[in-house]
Amino acid sequence: MRKLLRFMFSRLFITALMVVIQFLFIVSLVTLLAEYATYIFWLLEILAVISIVFVINSEMEDGFKLIWSIIILALPIAGITLYLFIGNTKLGSRRLRKIVHIYKETNHLYKSNITLKYNFENPSIQRQVTYLTNQGFPIYDNSKAHYMSWGEVKWVEMKEELKKAQKFIFMEYFILEEGIFWNSILEILEQKVKEGVEVRVMYDDLGCANKLPYGYQRTLEKKGIKCVVFNPLNFYYSARMNNRDHRKILVIDGNVGFCGGINLADEYINEVERFGRWKDTALLIKGDAVWSLTLMFLQNWNTHRNEDQDYELYKPDEPNEELKNSKEFVLPYGDSPFDNEPIGRNVYMNMINNAKKYLYLTTPYLIIDQAMMNSLCIAAKSGIDVRIITPGIYDKKMVSWLTKDSYKPLLEAGARIYEYTPGFIHAKSFLCDDIVCNVGTINMDYRSFYHHFECSTLVYNSSAVISLKKDFFDTLEDCTEITLNTIRKQGFFRSLMAKLLKLFAPLV
Repeated sequence: MRKLLRFMFSRLFITALMVVIQFLFIVSLVTLLAEYATYIFWLLEILAVISIVFVINSEMEDGFKLIWSIIILALPIAGITLYLFIGNTKLGSRRLRKIVHIYKETNHLYKSNITLKYNFENPSIQRQVTYLTNQGFPIYDNSKAHYMSWGEVKWVEMKEELKKAQKFIFMEYFILEEGIFWNSILEILEQKVKEGVEVRVMYDDLGCANKLPYGYQRTLEKKGIKCVVFNPLNFYYSARMNNRDHRKILVIDGNVGFCGGINLADEYINEVERFGRWKDTALLIKGDAVWSLTLMFLQNWNTHRNEDQDYELYKPDEPNEELKNSKEFVLPYGDSPFDNEPIGRNVYMNMINNAKKYLYLTTPYLIIDQAMMNSLCIAAKSGIDVRIITPGIYDKKMVSWLTKDSYKPLLEAGARIYEYTPGFIHAKSFLCDDIVCNVGTINMDYRSFYHHFECSTLVYNSSAVISLKKDFFDTLEDCTEITLNTIRKQGFFRSLMAKLLKLFAPLV
């Protein structure tokens, strides 16, 4: 049943269903309603034009406006229905109103007790920090970020830090799956509950639809672990079903935090093989910057289980003395489909546009709009060393076609693209000029930029930057470089399919 629900809520199923309805309607026009066909046709076209007026005047990104206008004009019934169910994420609902209210009421807490205003000598860093600060996310000193290059490394670090927990543990993940990874973590959580530590676990219902038994939250509650299932699946479809919690956050006692791309399933630590050797990365954060991760967790938690009146109860009593003189700067930030701004995308654009020497990217998906494509191409043409690592083995065939379709203009501009030969690379990292790096959950695709709850961390003047650079070049040794000649050998059919799919890229 869970697998069936996951399929029923997929965009592929909903889109196919609407197209079938459109086809049946056309058949009925030709047969049953032939004498009224002209009137019905023009009525539908008028409705389509009115709908397109609303689409064009909406706040969505231009790429979305174009594709929705084409779909609605070509297939009015299917197009208008799809737009109402998938395209319009502003549809009113009790849960949506609650999310917006809680975010509005608590966003000021990110700046709680943060009085320092930094003036960085590097103008590009200053612009990025100013942008994120204006979105409500401050940059912290008295913090440290440690880069972890594999899921296996995070697994070890997680267990060590969890065993030290004395007050609370907050976990927010897109995927939990029973197996070696999660079961070893759960064993520690159960022990911590017995010691009086407050433990909360939140997982996305769609992400875990075929990973966990039905009603798994009750199993955790019986163990003394508070649990929230984010945005539960229902037998009816609504726009909010598209808005998933793609974050991966672990907070321990408010002074230790984990973020990055690694979910709690065995493929992430290569205990099982899915799509070859699985490569992913994360950050271990200590110090004041963990407060932003704590707030991100509490905001999403309380949209489902509103029980916290004073979030600052989860702030450490004393700052970490060892980090008082830290010269590192750490800036965790979040993105929401309801904040009216694609913050993750804009951070990436700032890094692309402000690079001076090099820009090294690692991403599982490269499905980007024309503005980001132009920025990457301009950077490469301007002499910036642009290098991008994508998977050699993909988890989704159609997504791989769309990603590969982005190669040609980048290669022609002078960028270098590599595919990770051993398998699937799930890491989402940006590295720029030996100065700043960004590690988090935000894929380079429309779903991450516009539809999901995401989080990431910008790190400046940190050893994590150099560690990420070393890992990037180590990973290159396991990659095959893609050339224009490689692209020419990919075949006409796949190229044609990619061109057709690109029209629907904002919906993938």
